[in-house]
Amino acid sequence: MSTVPTDGARAGSPAHIETLTREPRGLRIAWGDGACHAYHWVWLRDHCPCPSCCHPDTRERICDPLSWSLAVVPAELRVIDAELAAEPALAGAAAAGEGAPAQTPAALLIRWDDGHESRFSAAWLRAQGYGPEPRPPRADPRMSWDGAELAARLPQSTHAAVMGADHALRDWLAGLWREGVALLRDCPRRDREVMAVAQRIGPIRETNFGAYFDVVSKHQPNNNAYTSLALPPHTDLPNWADPPGLQFLHCLDNQAEGGDSLFVDGLRVVEELRAADPAALALLCRLPLGFRFQDVDADIRYRAPAIALDEHGALTVLRYNQGVLDEMGAAFADMEALYRAHRALGERIRQPALCHGFRLGPGDLVVFDNHRVLHGRAAFDPSTGRRHLQGCYVELELLHSRLRVLERALGPAETGSRPAPVRC
Repeated sequence: MSTVPTDGARAGSPAHIETLTREPRGLRIAWGDGACHAYHWVWLRDHCPCPSCCHPDTRERICDPLSWSLAVVPAELRVIDAELAAEPALAGAAAAGEGAPAQTPAALLIRWDDGHESRFSAAWLRAQGYGPEPRPPRADPRMSWDGAELAARLPQSTHAAVMGADHALRDWLAGLWREGVALLRDCPRRDREVMAVAQRIGPIRETNFGAYFDVVSKHQPNNNAYTSLALPPHTDLPNWADPPGLQFLHCLDNQAEGGDSLFVDGLRVVEELRAADPAALALLCRLPLGFRFQDVDADIRYRAPAIALDEHGALTVLRYNQGVLDEMGAAFADMEALYRAHRALGERIRQPALCHGFRLGPGDLVVFDNHRVLHGRAAFDPSTGRRHLQGCYVELELLHSRLRVLERALGPAETGSRPAPVRC
């Protein structure tokens, strides 16, 4: 093991390299603010940002992963000025580090035992550093809510603002990602305008219902949405392997009595279930349920747990829809416990305090995260007037992408003072 001191420039800066310690399996870097990260040689070689390994325009890897040895070690290791490492691919890698300064103070040069050379910006290395414990989760901007909380902070904008100015779109999308639901006012009451709004985010996600769908009471419906019945809070299309992420609903007409739109936050539901009945939550994350939609033209089925969490325990997908719930299919020993767990989930979803309901007026458009927010509807009387919503879907990843691109160009969204995010 050998330690290489560096110069004192920008000492105390988080991205300033104080010392490099060479160890048998990798490199340990002590940073200017006292933090320390370790990097395996194989990891560093795999992440080489040079133009031979990473295309300078696409920023995609072009190096054959089988072309170098997993036993690779450096022949030379030193810190250089950032200006000497100003390769296009390296600049892209530096930009990928969150919070990286515009000009990094230093870079790391590694000349490998096979002759290949890699240069890494110090800011990028600091952002990517890992240690004995798994990397902590990135800040999650989502905030859970109950009905009263959403009523107080429902993100809203106007059609003219969002369609006409990128900064307004950025702020509206940031609110949508934070709360899981957002409202757009004063939309033109024209056919397929919902698709025009959705396409400000990205391409439409088509399903067996088409590129868009009309939510009206039909004489011979193939889905409960096309009736005048009350719809308890649910998520759409859990019978798909990848349910649509964003749902848009544009109110074209609403003269009927009843029919208020209902919303429940799955983040808060899972948060409460974890605190009250962790065994039920664990079961709902482990045992798959069957979901199925069928009509004359389609028979779409999928089996998946009701709740999916990421490696840090945060909700990624909630599937809850009694209308398309198929056979449970659990083992005999698990069946009764699964029913109890699913009942516990349903009871929490149905708590009145967790639900925010409001009436969509003509020209209103609501969009929500279908992986997180459950939506429903109060019953309405079609004999008292017409109720016509038009809807479509967009992938959730496109919301994240559009927001990142807008914030890269315009700076962070103006969200105002907000309480700290709540992780479920």
